[in-house]
Amino acid sequence: MKSKLALLLIGILVCSAVPVSAKAKKKPKKKPTRSKKMPTKVQQAQPKVVGSFFASETSSFSLCYLFDFSAPTKTFPTVTQEVLLDITRRSSQDRIHFISADSLIPKEPMFQNALPVLATAENKRTAEAFVKTLKPYETTDPVAAFYRAYEVLNNSKQPGRVVYYLTDGNSANPTKLLAEIKKLKAAQPEGKNIYVNVILYSKAPTPAALANCKKITTLTSGRFKHCKGDPAAKPSPP
Repeated sequence: MKSKLALLLIGILVCSAVPVSAKAKKKPKKKPTRSKKMPTKVQQAQPKVVGSFFASETSSFSLCYLFDFSAPTKTFPTVTQEVLLDITRRSSQDRIHFISADSLIPKEPMFQNALPVLATAENKRTAEAFVKTLKPYETTDPVAAFYRAYEVLNNSKQPGRVVYYLTDGNSANPTKLLAEIKKLKAAQPEGKNIYVNVILYSKAPTPAALANCKKITTLTSGRFKHCKGDPAAKPSPP
């Protein structure tokens, strides 16, 4: 019994003699640190501009607006309003031109640069002034206007070339017009296609006028829209 007590006392003395440094130290708890996040720019989706009549999804286009109205129509103010609105939406990298088929010699704005011109602020002002002077004419010649439109657009090196054919559908000779557009298309260099988007402004077009407009878009891989006369209404689908 005495020997057991002696051994116990020796063990206690040995433990008390061990220096504190030799004992296992508890690691201090690290204070939680907040990770510093680098500020990132919030990328907001840019609203896509979509017009009632003129919607372009490509970054740059060469556009020629061709007006062909041979009779007074209530929709003509809509025509000019929509074109004026579209002019403001044009990127400075777009190229634009305007032709009115109101005579044997198509009327055009007096731009100071090579055609089609870049849609700069100055050229937009010139275009707007020209559009505001337009009105329906008794005699039109869309054939001469189309030849001029193709000539202008062929000067552009941009791949997207489009004629916006704005018409009331009252062409004097629609068969001739379609035949001449076929000739223009056939004469185009390979890989230099020109699309024709037809926008028909007529409340009750004849079946022949409607069919002819659709044939033009089919021939040139363009698009067709029909505005039936309500200035507040969007064009009805074909």
